[in-house]
Amino acid sequence: AIPWFLTLFSHVMPLSKIFILWDAVFVGPKHLVIAFAVAVVEQMQDKLLSMDFSQAIMHISSLMDIHLQKAIQRAKQICRHTPDSLLDPPCLSLSTSTQKDLIP
Repeated sequence: AIPWFLTLFSHVMPLSKIFILWDAVFVGPKHLVIAFAVAVVEQMQDKLLSMDFSQAIMHISSLMDIHLQKAIQRAKQICRHTPDSLLDPPCLSLSTSTQKDLIP
């Protein structure tokens, strides 16, 4: 799933779907990409659970059969119901005082 994030799903979907997804990502909530990945896995859940590991890896390598609009809507719902503090925990962000300490 790491390549999903590195390429914003462009290597696993046709270009026509990529344009729609990227429109949603660039104008949507800031964590839509993560939520979209969760929504995709939810859509594929039953199939993935019926496969062995190697089959599952092959299956997630191509998202041709994903219902894109459903996944985008579910991702937006996930974003609305997930607190920012869960995705942007304070311990991972540098405060101004911490940044000043890092500058020589």
